[in-house]
Amino acid sequence: MLGTTFGKSFFKIRVIDDYAKYPSLKKSFIRNVLCLINLFPTFTDVTNKKGVAIMRMNFNMYLNNKICKTYVVKTNNIIKLQDILNQGIEIIKSSIQL
Repeated sequence: MLGTTFGKSFFKIRVIDDYAKYPSLKKSFIRNVLCLINLFPTFTDVTNKKGVAIMRMNFNMYLNNKICKTYVVKTNNIIKLQDILNQGIEIIKSSIQL
């Protein structure tokens, strides 16, 4: 299974890179190591609607994707994303040829 785990395949989501391709083995490894950082929550002070200050615990699950430039997308959207990227490439190529 490329770009997915059992949980991701169950929910029909995949990990892709900037080019809508599956990340390399190296990038996948780094991304998964960075998941360990996500286990440590950050705490923020928040004021609720009644004006009472409370502390909220946040898990930043996007950090590993941001660092590795990967994205988690629905499986059925991958082909659409690839088409959009290919259209953009064609536009760039045609503007260079002018």
